[in-house]
Amino acid sequence: VGVGGIIEQAAATVSPPPSLPILNKPQLLFDGETIDTLHQPFVCKLRHKHNPLAGAADDQHDWTTTPAGVNPYAAEIHALVPLPDQLRPVIPVLPVPFDQYCQRDTVVYVDQRDELVALVQHLNGLPKFAIDIEGHSERSYLGLVCLIQISDRTTDYIIDALALRQHIPLLNDPFTR
Repeated sequence: VGVGGIIEQAAATVSPPPSLPILNKPQLLFDGETIDTLHQPFVCKLRHKHNPLAGAADDQHDWTTTPAGVNPYAAEIHALVPLPDQLRPVIPVLPVPFDQYCQRDTVVYVDQRDELVALVQHLNGLPKFAIDIEGHSERSYLGLVCLIQISDRTTDYIIDALALRQHIPLLNDPFTR
């Protein structure tokens, strides 16, 4: 038996301590969606294209039938010209001191569709915001996004991307503005 086999045998015999709940894999809630895409070609999952250029293919196009390697936003990317305001030097805005930050209610956990819709509306009204994504790409070309962190100047939003997996495309709207 090789090292891999020994590890598999050991993992099969280990059980969690009785005080810990046994949690099902979140992927079991993904309506049969395959997560293991390591040996499959990339398939576009975009169902609605937000903010298309005039004359470019829009949200009436069935993007799920797009050939492998074609980016639905290729026209917008190639036509992108930075605005003069985006290229000028700016004076950095310092973050709120940590002790003041901790005294405010500035973290919002988003795990319901209506909360995500409200966040999308909020983000659409902002000139800029920051984003960080946590996930993994083990056995998957696309990767599996688990957590999305979005921050504006006053609030941090923690989005449970596993719980909201089917609704995450709503973020395409503010992300493409």
